[in-house]
Amino acid sequence: MNGLISMIYGYMYLTWQEFRYLLSHRTRASYLIFILIFGISLYGIAVQEYTTEAGEGTDVISGLETGDAPLVDIILVMFTFGMGTFASATGGEAPAIIIPAELGITLLIIVSILLGINMVSRLAVKNAASTISREREGRTLYLSASTMNTRPAIYLAKLKAAYLATLPMMAIMFLGVYWIWTSAFTSPDMSAMQPTFQSLVLNMVIMTLCTTILFASLGSLVSATRQEEESAVSLAGKFTTLASALTMLWILLPIFTVAGEKVYSWIETLTMLSPITQDMVVLYTNDSTLLVQYAGIQLIVAAVLTILGIIVFIRQDIEY
Repeated sequence: MNGLISMIYGYMYLTWQEFRYLLSHRTRASYLIFILIFGISLYGIAVQEYTTEAGEGTDVISGLETGDAPLVDIILVMFTFGMGTFASATGGEAPAIIIPAELGITLLIIVSILLGINMVSRLAVKNAASTISREREGRTLYLSASTMNTRPAIYLAKLKAAYLATLPMMAIMFLGVYWIWTSAFTSPDMSAMQPTFQSLVLNMVIMTLCTTILFASLGSLVSATRQEEESAVSLAGKFTTLASALTMLWILLPIFTVAGEKVYSWIETLTMLSPITQDMVVLYTNDSTLLVQYAGIQLIVAAVLTILGIIVFIRQDIEY
């Protein structure tokens, strides 16, 4: 019994030590940059004017129908606004636009939330990639391995610490999205959209948690296979860059309709390999079935990566 208590205490102590190191050495600048960039993106959306009903004396685009992708919605609004304000513009009047609330939420998804998930994922994968590789390079990993803690416990403690270090960012995302709703979408005519927004926030939290777990697991696996911290962090960061690139390709997907059905289908399938694309699809479609499906896929992949990482770590010789 005492041995089990000692192992649990050792696991918690390792987690705390790694978490404290990450907070003091790797995350402070990331937090500040995240607050700045994420805050600017939210502010840019919040200062716009939104409505679900036509107003007097102002050109209003309303009744927008959702297209096949966010880009379709944006193109429809731009086209409709241009056609609707042409006459007033030629008559010397300055055209004004009030954005449909539905489009405002779409912009929130593909600008601020996409940016937030990308930055949180990048922090998770880089933190996780720096854990084992840093100690192996500094030849301090032997000290952890020589204690009562098992190799799986050491691996999981460092993975857990890397994941926990991203939680402040997720909290900022939640508070920021909630703020933009209370500041920009509070008019009485938008009360019917409240359930849609509540679902959006819940889906955002769930998918961000799952995606971050996935990238942290990937980073830990990379850390277990690399001898140098810089090399591990660099390689891990490339995965988030690739995932973000595929997501941007998904946003631009309607452009590829001119390439033919087969090419379009191939590109669409390729973009879905990115967990961030899966997040965007869930948030954009607001589909609970897709939420369960994609969240489950990401958690399963994260579990597989974690098991592989533990196996790799167990089979390694740790030098003093």
